[in-house]
Amino acid sequence: MTKVAGVPIGRRNLFSERRRTFLGIAGVGVALLMVLALDGIFAGAMREVSRYIDASEADFFVSQRGVRTMHMSSSSIPLAAVERIRMLPGVRWADPILYDSGAVTTSEGRELTYLIGYAPGGRGGPAPLVAGEEPGPGEIVLDERAADTLGLGVGGRVESLGRSWRVSGLTTGMTNIVNSVSYVPFDDFAAARGLDGVASYVLVGSETPADALAGRIESATGLTAQSRARFSAEERQRVKDMSTELMQIMTFAAFLIGLAVIGLTLYAATLSRLREIG
Repeated sequence: MTKVAGVPIGRRNLFSERRRTFLGIAGVGVALLMVLALDGIFAGAMREVSRYIDASEADFFVSQRGVRTMHMSSSSIPLAAVERIRMLPGVRWADPILYDSGAVTTSEGRELTYLIGYAPGGRGGPAPLVAGEEPGPGEIVLDERAADTLGLGVGGRVESLGRSWRVSGLTTGMTNIVNSVSYVPFDDFAAARGLDGVASYVLVGSETPADALAGRIESATGLTAQSRARFSAEERQRVKDMSTELMQIMTFAAFLIGLAVIGLTLYAATLSRLREIG
């Protein structure tokens, strides 16, 4: 029986039109690059989401029992608990902050923001300022990117918490894919929200960072205490869980684009050689 040599139609079709082959490979490469780029952008955005927490001097964050994040969370702590925390062995300092998720607005636009109420000079405030100074009564510190978007500088005015604020200073690195971070005096925040004798979170510095201190704080106060790293991870996970569906849709779209490019390339190559294949 005579053996019939095979005709390498697939290989011939692949290399006979090199330009088409190159365009097909390039299209698939672009689609894969889109998937990788989206994953990279998302990973970078997740790191920025917890920037306020990561940049804090606090070793522990204390919140209302059961509250483990700031994003989409509400926490209320009696200020009396702050004094109890300060008296615990191993605690170096404890500063309360007020927190709300809102917006700052001007005639130029509106920016979503985490609003932080802190005692000026305390450790709950902004990272080193790039312009201006810490807020006094009736004043606010904005992130410089948010201020640029709103067309503001030091001395400008914004609306938030139902009142007008003068911009006293600008910080940097506190704008992310979700929002920015803004800072006002603790007493002004409390007055604007009608709060008395409460804080949202307590930032705690320890003499020797140790998970044992978190348990000590929880036992003494009945609140939830987490290390900065744990609190930051919980914050990123909360935002990630809320964004997962969107990222899955975008990744699937990139996959479909790659699949369509491969299909069209094979279809065009086959169509142009129907007679040869036949």
